Amino acid sequence: LEDICKSASWDIITFQEYSGNWHAWQWPDTEKGYFAKMFDNINACLTKPVTYYYLLTQAFYDMDKLRGANATHKTWEQHDTKAMFDVIAANGRKVMADFPAFKGIVSTGAAVENLRTTNLMNSEWGLSRDGYHLDYGVSRCAAACTFFETVITPLRNKKLDNNGFTFTYSGTDYFH
Repeated sequence: LEDICKSASWDIITFQEYSGNWHAWQWPDTEKGYFAKMFDNINACLTKPVTYYYLLTQAFYDMDKLRGANATHKTWEQHDTKAMFDVIAANGRKVMADFPAFKGIVSTGAAVENLRTTNLMNSEWGLSRDGYHLDYGVSRCAAACTFFETVITPLRNKKLDNNGFTFTYSGTDYFH
């Protein structure tokens, strides 16, 4: 961590939530202690102040579909999509409350959840490749746009409005 910290003059540092099984979202004192230690270690080796963001990236889909699939990740079997997202979002709020050093949350997971309420939700995997990982199309594009607008726009005053890039999809490349 120290080598990475000293390898550049950082403006922004992001932390991403743990994505293992549902037990990981309980935010015990031991995890809070690990976060505090990470902040201490990073701040000790920085040469200037940085802005911290917390990445809330998870937006798991229907785990019932994975029970019969050949997926290796089967850690949320007891939860439906909404229940999983509610637990993940609640954990993000706990992290923000306990660590005011974070300027904000970059919730690419919420962006994907919102996309699932639109006509773009045309995949049995909920805009993912396998129920866990973003598809290679619109959900990855949405995640990138969410990060840009949350982190880069305030820093550089650049927005994606009137951006000439448009996403097109052809064949199965959209999902795989």
